[in-house]
Amino acid sequence: MIIKDKEDKPKKELIHKRQKELYSPSQTGYIGETYVLYKLAQYKMPAIVCPASFDYDLLTTNGLRLEIKTGRLCKREDKRVDKEKHRFIWEFANHSSKTAGAYYKDNRTYIMYAQIERNRDCDFFVFVCMDKKYKIIKTYVVPKEIIGKRKLITIPFNGGGFLNQYYDKWELIVGDLTEGV
Repeated sequence: MIIKDKEDKPKKELIHKRQKELYSPSQTGYIGETYVLYKLAQYKMPAIVCPASFDYDLLTTNGLRLEIKTGRLCKREDKRVDKEKHRFIWEFANHSSKTAGAYYKDNRTYIMYAQIERNRDCDFFVFVCMDKKYKIIKTYVVPKEIIGKRKLITIPFNGGGFLNQYYDKWELIVGDLTEGV
C-alpha cells in the first residue's frame, strides 16, 4: 500500500523533491557559510553575512572580507594515461557568467553564456569541503592573492595540490589561535 498526501502523490516522490530542495547548490553554500560563522565564533571573531550583491560572503569584526566556497566530493575521469581511471576531487567555481549571444533553433531561443575571469573583492577564500552526505571533511583558508583570477579551483581528496599548505589555517584570519577555543 502506498501512502498518498493531499495532492495524491506518493510520499516517496515528495520526500525526494524536498531532499533536492534542501540540498540545492544555494543551500550547500549556506551550509558552508554557517560552518565558517561557527568556526569564527569559536575563536571569538564574530562575522556578519553580507547581501548577495556584495563580492564577498562574510565580513569579520576585524574588517576582513571572506568569500566562502562550499563543495561536495565528486568523481572525475582522469585523462592522464599513467594515473587511475577516476579521481575524487572538490571543485569550486570562481567566475561570472555573461551572455555571449543567442541563437534560434526549432522555434526556440537558446542563450549562450561565457565564463569570464573574476577578480573578487575579498581578503580570503575559505573552501569548505564536504562528502556526499554533506559532512564537512576539510577547510582551507587561502589568501586572495593565491587564487587570483582562476575560474576553477580543484582540491584533490588525498591531499596535495597548491592549496595543501592552507589546510585549516584559521590563524590567517583570527591571528593567534591559542587565545581561541
